Amino acid sequence: MTNTLMVVKPFFVMESGDTFEKTENGTYMSEYSSEYSANDEDGDEISSLYQSKYEISEGYAKSLIEDGFLKEVK
Repeated sequence: MTNTLMVVKPFFVMESGDTFEKTENGTYMSEYSSEYSANDEDGDEISSLYQSKYEISEGYAKSLIEDGFLKEVK
């Protein structure tokens, strides 16, 4: 299998276009991070940070490819 897998059909917390990258231990990991920062009307800083990691086994990845949820990116 390739090092990168792409979601074609949404499943669990994953959306179409999300990707998984192969890790050193042979699993596939999807990491996402989003940060927001601004100042409110009083000049106070407001911010938020969201981070997630989702790891799947190679066997589960193969099953998801066979079922049409993932595709290999070459």
